[in-house]
Amino acid sequence: MQLSELARMVFIVSDFKLALAFYRDTLGLSMQGSVDREWACFTCGGIMLCLCGYSPSMPYEPHNLGSSPDQLLFRVSDIDAAREELLRRGVDVQPVQQMSATVRIAEFRDPDGRYLGLEQQTD
Repeated sequence: MQLSELARMVFIVSDFKLALAFYRDTLGLSMQGSVDREWACFTCGGIMLCLCGYSPSMPYEPHNLGSSPDQLLFRVSDIDAAREELLRRGVDVQPVQQMSATVRIAEFRDPDGRYLGLEQQTD
């Protein structure tokens, strides 16, 4: 077996309508298809990011959904401009940090508290 590429990421969300508005309207991700009940997917480069509304039958506690230290980073060409745009849209984006000689990031959270970020690769 060879795992050659990541097909999709699925986020379980506590408030589907709020998460849908955040990812679609605030972040401006392009939807793939249409909303099906509490399921929606967005195109993000070569993978899809899908949102799935929380159900009590799931083995998760809704208050723990954003407790993971994992982070999803969105690549941008101009991190300063992207950060300013998100700030104007009401997202609490942290200041840009120089992570290495060629990588700058700015972190923020989604409505469930998941760590997200912007990443710019420099030459």
